[in-house]
Amino acid sequence: KRMPPAVLQLLASRLDNDGLDERDLAVLAWTLRYLIQDETDTRLRLAYDMLELSVDTPLPTDHAEMALDLHMASHVAAADLAKTPAKTMMKVYANMEKLYPAWNDTLDFIHQAYVSEVGAPAVSTVTFDQNLRVISNITERYGLWQDSECKAMKAMLLPWEDQGSGRVHLTDFYRASLAGKWQFSEKVDYLRQLGALDESVPGSPRVIIVNYLLSYSNCVGSTPYNDLCCL
Repeated sequence: KRMPPAVLQLLASRLDNDGLDERDLAVLAWTLRYLIQDETDTRLRLAYDMLELSVDTPLPTDHAEMALDLHMASHVAAADLAKTPAKTMMKVYANMEKLYPAWNDTLDFIHQAYVSEVGAPAVSTVTFDQNLRVISNITERYGLWQDSECKAMKAMLLPWEDQGSGRVHLTDFYRASLAGKWQFSEKVDYLRQLGALDESVPGSPRVIIVNYLLSYSNCVGSTPYNDLCCL
């Protein structure tokens, strides 16, 4: 979304000619990794600032972990901390469980990464650099961890599959939502826009399971450089 113009120009030039070779792909991967890491550093600093915490002074462990949680909340909610007023962001943070029902599982994931990196509760304070390493660790692992949610959604839909077609009748799709699942509530027009609605049989629309799972509506977490979606 926000690749440096010079990088975009180089990519366009390569693609217009011989395409990308292995070295080009390696350079691109390294560049993206650097940009994402830089964005992570900036986002964490903004989270500290929003909580009125110092990046230069070791923090009590509970304060340090709160900064991590706020960082992740902004990531999941696709909120730009540089542009979102503190009052607004803190309201989003306080309501994350309602906005994203898997939030408590995400907090457990963050806590495990935090304990593993800083050695809590054995330590009493945590530096900014330690917290940044925690976030880097989370960034590396979050995609695979979050994909477990995608697999869970697939497992919820498969019992409703229409005779091995890879499709679920729209009525069954919504029935899963009525059964207490927070997913599966997209409107017909949106499913059609996603390319996840099969209307080849008049009067019997069906949701294409794989197209639905891979759609943008199931992406969780966003940065200026990438979105985390089902694998």
